[in-house]
Amino acid sequence: MVRIGQALQRIEQIYHQLNEECFTYVGTILQEEADVDQRLLDELAELLGFLNSTDLYDQHLLWEMIKLLDYGNPIYQLATCKMLTLEGLEDKMDVLAEEKQIVEETLAKVYYDQRRHLLQKSCNHLKQLERQLRALLYAKYPIH
Repeated sequence: MVRIGQALQRIEQIYHQLNEECFTYVGTILQEEADVDQRLLDELAELLGFLNSTDLYDQHLLWEMIKLLDYGNPIYQLATCKMLTLEGLEDKMDVLAEEKQIVEETLAKVYYDQRRHLLQKSCNHLKQLERQLRALLYAKYPIH
């Protein structure tokens, strides 16, 4: 069983990792560098749910963060956006090398366009998540 202190410590570690890999880039010229790990989001949502069940912290704040991490929201969609490749499928496909290159270039273009769209769509959500995590972690007293 996880203790509240352990949960808060892990949430802080996740916050620092998200800050390093994502939050610092959001809304800057380097926004394309932002990266969100789906496993971190899943773990963070689970830990926030645990804190919510303790009734010691502002349940509205916790619920808002949990909703931001929901699989239907832009942050989660960004985290699950992966580039498709033809690696490992060559023996199942009957294409020439130049056709393969065209297909791979098209897949890459679609991925980058989708990622750019999801970054724009999730920008405000990521900023909100960062502010709320900071409020949760660095408030002097538990938030009721």
